[in-house]
Amino acid sequence: MGTLFWDNEEPRLHLHVGVGRGNETLVGCARGGATVYLIQEVTIFEITGIEAQRLEDPETGLKLLRLLGKSRSAAP
Repeated sequence: MGTLFWDNEEPRLHLHVGVGRGNETLVGCARGGATVYLIQEVTIFEITGIEAQRLEDPETGLKLLRLLGKSRSAAP
């Protein structure tokens, strides 16, 4: 499960996964020193009619997902 969003002028992927091979596993937010050893096939669902952004949380410094309400272009 994750999100694909705009961060400044470029798209960014934030992904939570559970993967493993043999005795090694990785669960949670795969970032930092994660090593990619396989290719995933993914399905992307676009949710329309809402406005959402990843905004920096001043307490943690992380960019957290915020649902801001109906988008202006959403049909009534």
